[in-house]
Amino acid sequence: MELKFSLSNIVALILLITVMVMEFHISSQQHFFSSDYYPIENSDGYALINSVYKSFSTASFATCLLACETDMTCMSLNFLMSTSTCDLNTQTKESTPGYFIQRHNSIYSINPSGRTILRKGTKGKPAKSCLDVLNSGASAGTGEYWLDPASTGSPIQAYCDMTTNGGGWTVVTKLVQPSNTKLPLHQPSTYEVIKEYNRTDVNVMPMGTAMLDIKNKMGFNQIHFYCRKVSVGRVVSIMTRNNTAGQAVVSFFTNPDVASVRPAACGSFDILPDDTSILSGKCSEWGDTPANEWGASCCMGSMRLPAMACHTSRSHGFEFVVYYSCDNKVPDGSSNAVPPDVNDTWRISVR
Repeated sequence: MELKFSLSNIVALILLITVMVMEFHISSQQHFFSSDYYPIENSDGYALINSVYKSFSTASFATCLLACETDMTCMSLNFLMSTSTCDLNTQTKESTPGYFIQRHNSIYSINPSGRTILRKGTKGKPAKSCLDVLNSGASAGTGEYWLDPASTGSPIQAYCDMTTNGGGWTVVTKLVQPSNTKLPLHQPSTYEVIKEYNRTDVNVMPMGTAMLDIKNKMGFNQIHFYCRKVSVGRVVSIMTRNNTAGQAVVSFFTNPDVASVRPAACGSFDILPDDTSILSGKCSEWGDTPANEWGASCCMGSMRLPAMACHTSRSHGFEFVVYYSCDNKVPDGSSNAVPPDVNDTWRISVR
């Protein structure tokens, strides 16, 4: 029997074969990508936000996986089952854990090809600052991160406070007394002072030159002052405001030269919830006499930040060079200073 095919029949046959192939492909992908056959990481009821670069409707989760696998930009995906919407992401939950959220009817998955991305703040992908880590969504909480403030290609490990006032604080110095003996002073002059946060053999002094270097290379607008002295039992926890008065304080403590003018205290800082000090509530009495000003006449050089950041006519102070004062009396002479106790703590951070 002779078969004759018209052009329309040929086109119809081609379309039929194409549909059959597509159905088989989708079916096989659904089988192939099931957890029994393809051990990828899926998270039901979750989604990654803030890194979606492509969103479209698709037939199934399997075809969403396939789209991610074949797109070199895709690092992870969200599939919203209620609308069959496929979101392709440039990040993963590991690289931006702060943006991994619960979402009903959603499935999150990593790229099935195994492509990985480094989280900002790791040695392979250092951040500029702790605030940079926080803003990128890569914060994994308070702890150690890798930073490269000067973009040298040689990152350093620093300590980030991701809790205080929303986090993003880079710790400049953290003194936790290991004994009742005063530690020898160590005075770094560059931004690399931030890598010495865990020293227990020396008292790290953030000099004006180091603070200026941090500001120039990493950038910051606020300073957080924290201390707690065991024998006193109170906590000083204040941060400068990101306003004109607060910026005057930042300029005062980042000036490597001898200062001639001390900035006003009241209106320049906020008292944080963990503060229980007398010092923070008496800003109008700060200074050598009640003068409403930061610093002290004795200490206007490059070491003025740790030497005497603030005090109320020496009745209550923040100082950890000679007197080791935290909301207690600052003696007139070093011979009258109260020796530090184990676990007395002073910390200065910037953001």
